[in-house]
Amino acid sequence: MTRYLVTIAILLSLTAVGYFGIGSLLQTSASSLSDSVVDIAFTLDEIAKHSSINDCYLLVNNNVYDVTRYSGSHPGGAMNISNQCGQDSSSIFKQIHSNLAWDLLANYKIGTLAK
Repeated sequence: MTRYLVTIAILLSLTAVGYFGIGSLLQTSASSLSDSVVDIAFTLDEIAKHSSINDCYLLVNNNVYDVTRYSGSHPGGAMNISNQCGQDSSSIFKQIHSNLAWDLLANYKIGTLAK
């Protein structure tokens, strides 16, 4: 009987954890952790090596982003990103993207441009 009650308590706890959004809490913690990671400095030559849709780095405002995983989800189509892979995309990004796009881009930051 005690084992049965313990099993029910565990199941209820797991259900409550899922229901009350512990996943969001864990995601927040993970993103906070990534914010504390030291940026890697990339040269223009290193960025240029990532110039295909299957390996795509963008340089925007001296920050380097690996948008490879995102390219298939881009509302303007993957081709619009692939045309920018491996190069400085600051100008075009500023011209056509909303604040929401800037916020989304921040999730893909992997480093900065080497000085």
